[in-house]
Amino acid sequence: KNTDTLKQGYVTGIEPGTSYAYPVTVEREQKRVKQLQPGASAQFDLTYTLLHSKAQVADLAQKIADIQGKVKIDENDAPIATE
Repeated sequence: KNTDTLKQGYVTGIEPGTSYAYPVTVEREQKRVKQLQPGASAQFDLTYTLLHSKAQVADLAQKIADIQGKVKIDENDAPIATE
């Protein structure tokens, strides 16, 4: 979870979650709330791996960079909303 204010703090977890960084009204405005239609379902397969060394972290960082390619990452200097 990447938060952008001291009030929110920084929290990490190893379990799947359904929470958002901001209240759901703000997240909905940012189009990050996914909704299923009545009767619909979704399935996800997750795999967790522990990295035990700097070399493993560096290897994974390179794999991520390869996947991202030359896509420009959008970074915001200011919070997207105020609480």
